[in-house]
Amino acid sequence: MITLAHVTPALISWARLRAGLSQHALAQGLATRADQVIAWESGEGQPTFRQAQKLASLTHVPFGFLFLADPPEETLPLPDLRTVGGSEPHSPSIDLLDTVRDVLRKQAWYLEYLKDQERTNLPFVGRFSKRATAKAVAADLRETMNTQDGDEFFRNLVASAERIGILIMRSGIVGANTRRKLDVSEFRGFAISDPAAPVVFINSADAPAARLFTLAHELAHIWIGSSGISDVSTDNRRSEEVFCNAVAGEFLAPEMEFRNAWRTHGLSQKPSRPMRRSSLMNR
Repeated sequence: MITLAHVTPALISWARLRAGLSQHALAQGLATRADQVIAWESGEGQPTFRQAQKLASLTHVPFGFLFLADPPEETLPLPDLRTVGGSEPHSPSIDLLDTVRDVLRKQAWYLEYLKDQERTNLPFVGRFSKRATAKAVAADLRETMNTQDGDEFFRNLVASAERIGILIMRSGIVGANTRRKLDVSEFRGFAISDPAAPVVFINSADAPAARLFTLAHELAHIWIGSSGISDVSTDNRRSEEVFCNAVAGEFLAPEMEFRNAWRTHGLSQKPSRPMRRSSLMNR
Protein backbone atom coordinates (compact mmCIF):
# COMPACT_ATOMS: atom_id res chain seq x y z
CA MET A 1 0.00 0.00 0.00
CA ILE A 2 1.36 3.42 -1.01
CA THR A 3 1.54 5.92 1.83
CA LEU A 4 0.88 9.52 0.86
CA ALA A 5 2.60 12.39 2.64
CA HIS A 6 0.06 15.06 3.50
CA VAL A 7 2.46 17.94 3.03
CA THR A 8 1.43 21.58 2.70
CA PRO A 9 1.18 22.57 -1.00
CA ALA A 10 2.60 26.05 -0.37
CA LEU A 11 5.65 24.50 1.29
CA ILE A 12 6.40 22.46 -1.83
CA SER A 13 6.40 25.66 -3.91
CA TRP A 14 8.48 27.45 -1.29
CA ALA A 15 11.07 24.66 -1.10
CA ARG A 16 11.34 24.44 -4.89
CA LEU A 17 11.73 28.19 -5.42
CA ARG A 18 14.15 28.47 -2.51
CA ALA A 19 16.35 25.86 -4.18
CA GLY A 20 16.13 27.67 -7.53
CA LEU A 21 14.40 24.77 -9.28
CA SER A 22 11.72 24.89 -11.94
CA GLN A 23 8.77 22.53 -11.74
CA HIS A 24 10.28 20.57 -14.61
CA ALA A 25 13.71 20.34 -12.91
CA LEU A 26 12.16 19.16 -9.65
CA ALA A 27 10.11 16.56 -11.51
CA GLN A 28 13.27 15.29 -13.21
CA GLY A 29 15.02 14.96 -9.87
CA LEU A 30 12.08 12.99 -8.51
CA ALA A 31 11.77 10.84 -11.65
CA THR A 32 8.19 11.94 -12.14
CA ARG A 33 6.20 14.22 -14.46
CA ALA A 34 6.03 18.00 -14.19
CA ASP A 35 2.23 17.88 -14.12
CA GLN A 36 2.46 15.86 -10.90
CA VAL A 37 4.58 18.55 -9.26
CA ILE A 38 2.06 21.15 -10.45
CA ALA A 39 -0.74 19.09 -8.89
CA TRP A 40 1.12 18.85 -5.57
CA GLU A 41 1.66 22.60 -5.49
CA SER A 42 -1.99 23.31 -6.27
CA GLY A 43 -3.22 20.86 -3.65
CA GLU A 44 -4.83 18.59 -6.24
CA GLY A 45 -2.47 15.74 -5.40
CA GLN A 46 -0.01 14.54 -2.79
CA PRO A 47 3.44 12.99 -3.14
CA THR A 48 4.17 9.63 -1.65
CA PHE A 49 6.10 9.56 1.60
CA ARG A 50 9.24 8.51 -0.28
CA GLN A 51 8.78 11.25 -2.89
CA ALA A 52 8.36 13.84 -0.14
CA GLN A 53 11.57 12.67 1.52
CA LYS A 54 13.42 12.88 -1.80
CA LEU A 55 11.92 16.32 -2.43
CA ALA A 56 13.23 17.56 0.92
CA SER A 57 16.67 16.18 0.09
CA LEU A 58 16.73 17.78 -3.38
CA THR A 59 15.66 21.17 -2.06
CA HIS A 60 17.91 21.06 1.04
CA VAL A 61 15.12 21.59 3.58
CA PRO A 62 14.39 19.58 6.73
CA PHE A 63 11.69 17.01 5.94
CA GLY A 64 9.45 18.31 8.72
CA PHE A 65 9.32 21.76 7.11
CA LEU A 66 7.06 20.38 4.36
CA PHE A 67 4.30 19.89 6.93
CA LEU A 68 4.36 23.43 8.34
CA ALA A 69 1.27 25.59 7.88
CA ASP A 70 3.29 28.47 6.39
CA PRO A 71 6.80 28.85 4.99
CA PRO A 72 9.30 29.92 7.66
CA GLU A 73 10.85 33.36 7.43
CA GLU A 74 14.56 33.10 6.67
CA THR A 75 17.02 35.90 7.19
CA LEU A 76 20.78 36.04 7.11
CA PRO A 77 22.18 35.77 10.64
CA LEU A 78 24.81 38.39 9.72
CA PRO A 79 24.44 41.95 8.40
CA ASP A 80 24.11 41.94 4.61
CA LEU A 81 26.54 44.54 3.26
CA ARG A 82 26.32 43.49 -0.38
CA THR A 83 24.98 45.62 -3.24
CA VAL A 84 24.01 44.81 -6.82
CA GLY A 85 24.44 47.77 -9.15
CA GLY A 86 24.29 50.12 -6.19
CA SER A 87 20.97 48.66 -4.99
CA GLU A 88 19.98 46.25 -2.26
CA PRO A 89 20.88 42.63 -3.15
CA HIS A 90 18.40 39.91 -3.92
CA SER A 91 17.38 37.49 -1.20
CA PRO A 92 20.29 35.25 -0.18
CA SER A 93 20.50 31.89 -1.86
CA ILE A 94 20.15 28.66 0.05
CA ASP A 95 23.88 28.09 -0.53
CA LEU A 96 24.82 31.36 1.15
CA LEU A 97 22.40 30.75 4.03
CA ASP A 98 23.71 27.24 4.63
CA THR A 99 27.34 28.40 4.44
CA VAL A 100 26.85 31.15 7.01
CA ARG A 101 25.00 28.79 9.34
CA ASP A 102 27.70 26.15 9.00
CA VAL A 103 30.43 28.66 9.86
CA LEU A 104 28.45 29.95 12.84
CA ARG A 105 28.06 26.39 14.15
CA LYS A 106 31.80 25.84 13.89
CA GLN A 107 32.50 29.14 15.60
CA ALA A 108 30.11 28.24 18.43
CA TRP A 109 31.96 24.97 18.97
CA TYR A 110 35.30 26.83 18.98
CA LEU A 111 33.99 29.36 21.51
CA GLU A 112 33.08 26.51 23.87
CA TYR A 113 36.59 25.12 23.44
CA LEU A 114 38.12 28.51 24.23
CA LYS A 115 36.11 28.74 27.44
CA ASP A 116 37.78 25.54 28.62
CA GLN A 117 41.15 27.04 27.71
CA GLU A 118 40.32 30.29 29.55
CA ARG A 119 41.67 32.38 26.71
CA THR A 120 41.27 36.13 27.09
CA ASN A 121 39.73 38.40 24.48
CA LEU A 122 41.86 39.48 21.54
CA PRO A 123 43.01 43.12 21.79
CA PHE A 124 42.85 43.97 18.09
CA VAL A 125 39.15 43.12 17.60
CA GLY A 126 37.29 46.43 17.40
CA ARG A 127 40.43 48.40 18.17
CA PHE A 128 39.35 51.13 15.74
CA SER A 129 36.12 52.71 14.57
CA LYS A 130 35.18 54.06 11.15
CA ARG A 131 36.19 57.49 12.43
CA ALA A 132 39.83 56.38 12.20
CA THR A 133 41.77 56.81 8.99
CA ALA A 134 42.29 53.89 6.63
CA LYS A 135 46.04 54.49 6.93
CA ALA A 136 45.97 54.13 10.71
CA VAL A 137 43.97 50.90 10.61
CA ALA A 138 46.14 49.44 7.84
CA ALA A 139 49.33 50.35 9.71
CA ASP A 140 48.10 48.64 12.87
CA LEU A 141 46.98 45.64 10.85
CA ARG A 142 50.47 45.35 9.30
CA GLU A 143 52.18 45.70 12.68
CA THR A 144 49.92 43.14 14.38
CA MET A 145 50.04 40.62 11.55
CA ASN A 146 53.79 41.03 10.95
CA THR A 147 53.53 39.31 7.57
CA GLN A 148 56.46 39.13 5.19
CA ASP A 149 56.06 40.12 1.54
CA GLY A 150 56.78 37.60 -1.17
CA ASP A 151 55.27 35.22 -3.67
CA GLU A 152 53.43 33.38 -0.90
CA PHE A 153 51.94 36.54 0.59
CA PHE A 154 48.36 35.21 0.72
CA ARG A 155 49.43 32.01 2.44
CA ASN A 156 51.63 33.94 4.86
CA LEU A 157 48.80 36.36 5.62
CA VAL A 158 46.43 33.49 6.41
CA ALA A 159 49.05 31.91 8.68
CA SER A 160 49.63 35.22 10.47
CA ALA A 161 45.91 35.73 11.02
CA GLU A 162 45.51 32.25 12.44
CA ARG A 163 48.57 32.72 14.64
CA ILE A 164 47.03 35.75 16.37
CA GLY A 165 43.69 33.98 16.92
CA ILE A 166 41.53 34.63 13.84
CA LEU A 167 39.73 31.65 12.34
CA ILE A 168 40.24 31.70 8.57
CA MET A 169 37.86 29.48 6.61
CA ARG A 170 38.06 29.02 2.86
CA SER A 171 35.78 27.06 0.58
CA GLY A 172 34.15 27.24 -2.83
CA ILE A 173 31.37 24.77 -1.98
CA VAL A 174 28.66 24.37 0.65
CA GLY A 175 30.05 22.18 3.40
CA ALA A 176 31.46 19.03 1.80
CA ASN A 177 28.93 18.97 -1.06
CA THR A 178 30.92 19.34 -4.28
CA ARG A 179 27.69 19.74 -6.25
CA ARG A 180 26.80 22.92 -4.42
CA LYS A 181 29.31 25.49 -5.63
CA LEU A 182 29.37 28.97 -4.14
CA ASP A 183 28.64 31.83 -6.51
CA VAL A 184 31.25 34.60 -6.50
CA SER A 185 28.72 37.02 -7.98
CA GLU A 186 26.63 36.58 -4.83
CA PHE A 187 29.35 37.07 -2.22
CA ARG A 188 33.12 37.03 -1.89
CA GLY A 189 33.48 36.64 1.84
CA PHE A 190 32.24 37.57 5.27
CA ALA A 191 33.55 38.47 8.70
CA ILE A 192 32.26 37.59 12.15
CA SER A 193 33.71 40.01 14.65
CA ASP A 194 33.86 38.27 18.01
CA PRO A 195 36.23 39.41 20.78
CA ALA A 196 37.35 35.83 21.48
CA ALA A 197 36.88 33.99 18.19
CA PRO A 198 36.74 36.29 15.16
CA VAL A 199 36.12 34.51 11.86
CA VAL A 200 36.88 35.36 8.24
CA PHE A 201 35.36 33.27 5.46
CA ILE A 202 36.74 33.51 1.92
CA ASN A 203 34.86 32.25 -1.13
CA SER A 204 37.69 30.25 -2.71
CA ALA A 205 35.79 29.99 -5.99
CA ASP A 206 37.13 33.50 -6.63
CA ALA A 207 40.34 34.38 -8.46
CA PRO A 208 43.55 34.32 -6.37
CA ALA A 209 44.12 38.09 -6.50
CA ALA A 210 40.50 38.74 -5.56
CA ARG A 211 40.80 36.35 -2.61
CA LEU A 212 43.76 38.36 -1.32
CA PHE A 213 41.83 41.62 -1.47
CA THR A 214 38.80 39.98 0.16
CA LEU A 215 40.96 38.67 3.00
CA ALA A 216 42.39 42.13 3.65
CA HIS A 217 38.89 43.63 3.44
CA GLU A 218 37.43 41.17 5.95
CA LEU A 219 40.38 41.68 8.31
CA ALA A 220 39.53 45.38 8.24
CA HIS A 221 36.03 44.45 9.42
CA ILE A 222 37.56 42.63 12.39
CA TRP A 223 39.73 45.63 13.24
CA ILE A 224 36.69 47.93 13.40
CA GLY A 225 34.61 45.32 15.22
CA SER A 226 31.96 44.81 12.55
CA SER A 227 30.42 41.67 11.09
CA GLY A 228 28.89 41.29 7.66
CA ILE A 229 28.69 39.60 4.29
CA SER A 230 30.61 41.40 1.55
CA ASP A 231 30.83 41.44 -2.19
CA VAL A 232 33.91 43.73 -1.97
CA SER A 233 32.60 45.75 -4.91
CA THR A 234 34.03 49.17 -5.75
CA ASP A 235 30.43 50.13 -6.65
CA ASN A 236 29.33 49.54 -3.07
CA ARG A 237 28.48 52.88 -1.45
CA ARG A 238 27.88 51.64 2.08
CA SER A 239 30.22 53.65 4.29
CA GLU A 240 31.43 50.55 6.10
CA GLU A 241 32.32 48.78 2.86
CA VAL A 242 33.98 51.86 1.37
CA PHE A 243 36.10 52.18 4.51
CA CYS A 244 37.13 48.50 4.55
CA ASN A 245 38.00 48.68 0.85
CA ALA A 246 40.21 51.67 1.62
CA VAL A 247 41.92 49.83 4.47
CA ALA A 248 42.49 46.79 2.26
CA GLY A 249 43.97 48.94 -0.49
CA GLU A 250 46.24 50.76 1.93
CA PHE A 251 47.30 47.50 3.57
CA LEU A 252 48.20 45.88 0.26
CA ALA A 253 49.76 48.94 -1.40
CA PRO A 254 50.55 51.70 1.09
CA GLU A 255 50.29 55.15 -0.50
CA MET A 256 53.77 56.20 0.55
CA GLU A 257 55.27 52.96 -0.76
CA PHE A 258 53.48 53.46 -4.07
CA ARG A 259 54.60 57.09 -4.39
CA ASN A 260 58.22 56.19 -3.64
CA ALA A 261 58.18 53.39 -6.21
CA TRP A 262 56.60 55.73 -8.76
CA ARG A 263 59.23 58.43 -8.20
CA THR A 264 62.04 55.88 -8.41
CA HIS A 265 60.89 53.78 -11.34
CA GLY A 266 58.10 55.63 -13.12
CA LEU A 267 56.74 53.64 -16.02
CA SER A 268 60.12 52.59 -17.36
CA GLN A 269 61.00 49.79 -14.94
CA LYS A 270 59.46 47.47 -12.43
CA PRO A 271 60.32 48.12 -8.78
CA SER A 272 62.64 45.56 -7.26
CA ARG A 273 59.91 44.47 -4.83
CA PRO A 274 56.51 44.30 -6.54
CA MET A 275 53.46 45.89 -4.96
CA ARG A 276 51.26 43.39 -3.16
CA ARG A 277 48.29 45.02 -4.87
CA SER A 278 49.74 45.04 -8.40
CA SER A 279 47.86 41.91 -9.43
CA LEU A 280 44.60 43.33 -8.08
CA MET A 281 44.25 46.17 -10.55
CA ASN A 282 42.46 43.99 -13.08
CA ARG A 283 40.13 42.32 -10.64
